[in-house]
Amino acid sequence: MEFRVAVATFAAMLYLACFASPVSPACTHVEYTSDKCRSAGHIWIDYPAGRSVIKGGGKTQINLQYPVREIHWYCGSSRERTAWGQLANRLDVTFQSDGTILWEVYVCTL
Repeated sequence: MEFRVAVATFAAMLYLACFASPVSPACTHVEYTSDKCRSAGHIWIDYPAGRSVIKGGGKTQINLQYPVREIHWYCGSSRERTAWGQLANRLDVTFQSDGTILWEVYVCTL
């Protein structure tokens, strides 16, 4: 009887732990690069659903639906391209108030 209670208690604790501390993917830094966009208050990242990043708004994390080596984005109406050397599936983007765009590129596993 005590063994079944111990197993049930362990199972309940494991179940609750799944909600208390969500699993974060393991990520490896791929590359760091930068661009400039002085003429717009935000940039539009043209990736499947699209994503806007506000100038001076801090870091924006973008989890990509599938690994890519490049993305296209807009500075105002000008279409731009940013690329890196290996497949990656997460971007951390910072659009600074001086127009500098910092791209931190990662490959993450679940």
